Amino acid sequence: ALPVQGVVIQPSVVFAPDGASAGAFLAMASLPLLALPGGGVQRLAPVHRDDVVEAIVRALEADAPPSRIEAVGPECM
Repeated sequence: ALPVQGVVIQPSVVFAPDGASAGAFLAMASLPLLALPGGGVQRLAPVHRDDVVEAIVRALEADAPPSRIEAVGPECM
């Protein structure tokens, strides 16, 4: 009931060259065998950390930000 604005940011897998997930993915890619949940058929739309930050900044600066932002990359893989 409070007059407070809020925005929900829903990021996909966030990628940054120096990030923890990038290191984990690179380590997994070097393994000879990898068990993937569900057979690994899930599609992902990785998004770069800088793009997520830009979405947050734009939401903070907007007069009427959307209530939800799906922060996903431009392409599913």
